[in-house]
Amino acid sequence: MTVAWSFTRLDCFESCPAKYWYQYVTKRYPFVENEHTTRGNAAHSTIEARLKTKASLRTSALAVNEKTRTSIEWLEQLLLVYESLPASATHVELEVALTDQYTQCHWMAKNCRHRAKIDFLILSLDGTHALVVDWKTGRHYPAKVIDQASDYAMCVLALFPGVRHIDAQFVYLDDRSVHDYKFTFKDNPVIRETFELRAADLQASYDNNHWPVKPSDNGCRFCSANVPGGCPSGVR
Repeated sequence: MTVAWSFTRLDCFESCPAKYWYQYVTKRYPFVENEHTTRGNAAHSTIEARLKTKASLRTSALAVNEKTRTSIEWLEQLLLVYESLPASATHVELEVALTDQYTQCHWMAKNCRHRAKIDFLILSLDGTHALVVDWKTGRHYPAKVIDQASDYAMCVLALFPGVRHIDAQFVYLDDRSVHDYKFTFKDNPVIRETFELRAADLQASYDNNHWPVKPSDNGCRFCSANVPGGCPSGVR
């Protein structure tokens, strides 16, 4: 089979192929939400509702959670800034599905090779600049975020070939910070090649049914297979 990859799945595979096998191939131990992912998902849903329907942040899940409650006013002002930007189009929770030729396809199409979801996308009036915004809770991990930003840039350039400049902004709600990463259309060939090589490693594991274990403290801590009777190599 030819596998479709996403940033999340590729990150899972590279952290531990066995974890990927348990979670996505056999599905014996599917991903189980924890307090961190539950809070992150609630934040995404809240901001999505605010952008689509103007729902109040002050009575949302963000107001209930102690870590994000103090960020509501700051976030509201930031959203107003984003909404004031001159734009030819905006997209909230944009689903991106691409073939191996980087043409758009249906999310579940048989020839889909890459999937991504963009939290918030703003296209400039002339269509040459794109601002991608991703909502985050928790800590900032620069290496992983730069990787994800590159994926967003690749997706935007596939969907909107007239774009020449991409700003990928990661908004961290807990500490009220914004981390900005810039790309141009000239970066796209290198980005594509890098992800294609990494996706090829994932494909090779499918082809050869080879899923080695890579135990680590942090990786095993949140692994759904790290349970009695599960992965025998998990760090407990």
